[in-house]
This record gives sequence, structure tokens and C-alpha cells, in this order.
Amino acid sequence: MIMKKYDFQDEAVDWLFEKTFDPTSKKTIVLSAPTGSGKTVILIRYIDRLLATKKNMSVVWLCPGAGDLEEQSRESFKDFLPSRQSFDLGDVLINGFEVGSTCFINWEKITKIGNKAITENERDNLYDKIKTAHNDGIEFCIIVDEEHSNNTTKANDLLRYFEAIHIIRVSATTVTSTEVEYKEIDEEAVIGEGLITKAISVNEGIVMDSAQDDVILLELADAKRQEIRKAYENLKPRRKINPLVLIQFPNGEPEKIRIIEEKLNSMGYSRKNGMVAAWLSGDKADIPDNLIESKRLNFRHGYKNPRPHFCNRSTLIIHI
Repeated sequence: MIMKKYDFQDEAVDWLFEKTFDPTSKKTIVLSAPTGSGKTVILIRYIDRLLATKKNMSVVWLCPGAGDLEEQSRESFKDFLPSRQSFDLGDVLINGFEVGSTCFINWEKITKIGNKAITENERDNLYDKIKTAHNDGIEFCIIVDEEHSNNTTKANDLLRYFEAIHIIRVSATTVTSTEVEYKEIDEEAVIGEGLITKAISVNEGIVMDSAQDDVILLELADAKRQEIRKAYENLKPRRKINPLVLIQFPNGEPEKIRIIEEKLNSMGYSRKNGMVAAWLSGDKADIPDNLIESKRLNFRHGYKNPRPHFCNRSTLIIHI
């Protein structure tokens, strides 16, 4: 798959690469990247250049625990760099780390109390695999994705054990200090490329003050969805794009979910007719077979399939 390039992404990749090989650079390198700026693409392109240059290098990509982000990041990696090897934690615990590879690991799987990946009584735990890699002359570069999510003692102990040449911390909410190399991607540059918007209109023309707020919002969202779709159809040339409405719920509100689904059904949108898809924690039986491919299409190219299959990685999202 071809990655579309943007100037600010090129600058970020160049900066990361230069800091990695600058002998005067600090060990921790922090990149502050606004949501929507293509953080994953930047990191993938950086890894490709890094592994092409450092022949004894192995990259470890650490992701937040929630939402299977490590699986999503690995899928993106395989799409964009099919020639590069990628592994998950299970692969490493069996076969160890390999030169020229990138391992995607869920933070929670290695920092949660009692997890067998790092318990001392396991014959071959993660620490053993790191030690073996060191003995084999493998150097590590660590990427900490959404770095603000796992700044704990246990996490930092593990990072120290890797003895990485550099730790790349990336997030939209980073904290700078004199102890790190720091770069912030200019949000205006991202807006200028059309990747994110400068402003969002919230609940325009309505005052929310009743028990029917959720129902009103659903009706407003559907009206706005149809308005946007019509605007695309009126473009010259005509664009066949069907906008989606995403509805996200906090944990533990099954009654609210039921009420919302009943309202959606009355509007003609249901799981039965394929106009609603749901992503539930621990139960993903309702997800269409082509969910993952549709998700990647939506992130990179704009979703153009008239049937809405896209789901995000939250506890529950229903959308039309």
C-alpha cells in the first residue's frame, strides 16, 4: 500500500532519524503529534529507515492496553511494509527477538500484576528473551505509543531492562522537559493539509435540557448525516460517500444502549438490516466479516462503501 506523504510528516520522520543517530542526542525522544496527523504512518516510515540503516536492530512498539491498538498498529505496519517482519508478544515468548523485526506489544499484557509474560517463575519469560537478545548482539529501539498512558514504575522498570539505544515516546498529550529531545508537530500544518478541522460545531441550534437528550441528538445526527451526504451528491463531479454516525457509550450502561437501539430501529436503522454495527468489549460477534478492512479504508482513504461497517476500538459503538 502506498503512503501519501505530507511535508510535516516528512519533517517529523527526518527529525526522529537524525536524533536517533546524533551522538549528542538524549536517550528519550518525544514527538508530540496532534490527533489525526498520521502518527502511525510517521512511526512506520521512521522504522523502515532505521532498520535499513541499523542491521543489528530490533524495534519494540509498545501500545496502550485498551482497544487492541497493538493489533491495529501491526496491521497498518504489514499493509505499508509487507517486506518487514512483525511479531506480537506471543511470537517473542516462543521464538525470541529477531534482527530487523518489529514487535508489537500491549502494555497491559506485560505490566498487569500476575501476568505470566513477566513473572519470575516462568521458564522463558519476557526478561529472558531480552537477555538472550542482548547476548546475541541485538540492539533495541523502543517506541512508546500514547506514551502518557503508561508512565508507571513497573513500565519504566521494563524499559530500563531493554537498555534501548533510544526510547521514542509519541502522543498528542506529551510533556516536555530538559531531559528529552522534543518536537511538536504544528497543528496548523496538519489543518492546512486538510487532515483535521480547525473547529467542530457541537449540537448546533439546540439546547439540551431534558430526559430526551439522547433521542434528540440521534435525530439531529441523522439529519446532519443526510445533509452531508446530499452535499457530496451535489458536488461536480458527484461523490458517492455515505457518512457514518458514531455513538459511543461508557461502560456499564446496558439500559441506555437498549433504549438507543430501539430508537435507531424506529428510524429504520438496525443490526438486522445491516445499517448498525456494534463493538462490545469481550463480545464482537456482531461485527461484519470485512470490519478490519473497512476500518483501514476509513482511516486512510475516506470511507466510500454505501454499507456502514466501520467500528472503532471503544467498549461499545453503534453507528449508522
